[in-house]
Amino acid sequence: MKVAIISPHSLRAWGGGEKWIFSVGNLLSQNGIEVKVYCLDYSQGDQFRVNEKFIRENSLFEYEEIKHSKGSLKPLGMTSPPRLDADVVYTIGGYFKFLKQVLDVGIPTIFGFHDPALHNPSNLLQKRIVNTLFPRFDLIHLLSANGESMIRGKTKYYILPNTWFREIPQPMVKFNRFTVLFAGRHEVSKGIETLKFVIERLPGDIDLIIAGSGMSSGSLLSERKNIKIVGFVDEDTLTSLMARSHVLLFPSHSEVSSLTSIESLALTTPVIFRNIPNNEQLIGKPLCMRAENNDDFLSCILELKLIYERDKENYLQECRRLPYLLKPAKSYIDEFVRNILSAAIS
Repeated sequence: MKVAIISPHSLRAWGGGEKWIFSVGNLLSQNGIEVKVYCLDYSQGDQFRVNEKFIRENSLFEYEEIKHSKGSLKPLGMTSPPRLDADVVYTIGGYFKFLKQVLDVGIPTIFGFHDPALHNPSNLLQKRIVNTLFPRFDLIHLLSANGESMIRGKTKYYILPNTWFREIPQPMVKFNRFTVLFAGRHEVSKGIETLKFVIERLPGDIDLIIAGSGMSSGSLLSERKNIKIVGFVDEDTLTSLMARSHVLLFPSHSEVSSLTSIESLALTTPVIFRNIPNNEQLIGKPLCMRAENNDDFLSCILELKLIYERDKENYLQECRRLPYLLKPAKSYIDEFVRNILSAAIS
């Protein structure tokens, strides 16, 4: 089988969608499927977190960047769509002209519902995508059951949430002091106001490490000794920080099936998450807690620290259970090929 994956954002942007494409592209290639990834040479805010050399040196698939046609705020599409030699096309993104160009290639096409904005379309362009383009796709890949009502009756669909795509490393030793990690873009949609609230009120005997970057990074500066801002870090460093922290602070307002929270579970670190529909996969996991507002997030941190101090060994034992509650990558990719790629062709 030959698969073309097409995205409106460069893999160099290295956000959740880009990391998903990179991981799944490699897993498909390892399973004998010929994969080529096409991306526009574009990233929102012109933030490119990795370079093309990193992509090419660490990928098992072919990679090509395409010039995007410029719009006033967002790319409208591809200046010259590629000629595809593929049995099936998988695409993501919320740009009308781009998706229409992908659909016009005449090959069975799958839409991956990775864009949280399309779950609750608030503008005419998003509604136009849902109402006029979705029925043209051969299959919709839902990452959460939350979008099912929008798709039902329009075309075929299959629900397959994210999982951890790499080999789970051996558990690392947690930091000596109780440590909270925030890892993500520094912007409103990722809950930056909650992060600021925690920075101002976190007790001095709890450390907070802030990874990531974004337009709001400057507003997070603090002179408090227990607050450490490390910025954007490479995958190995992020893996180490996540595995060694005692809890991940995940206040995002808008997610579909977050890779960050799944990575945290795979690395034995529980998650404090916002109570939004697409975080249902975290409900009931050991030590993971839902929060409604800023006060709740801070209260959850304090409660987990208290649980940890009462019985450290039991806390760590519960942490070590977390990776085994995720679907293995091999099972995921087999299901992806069988029920998404192959189903779109048949």
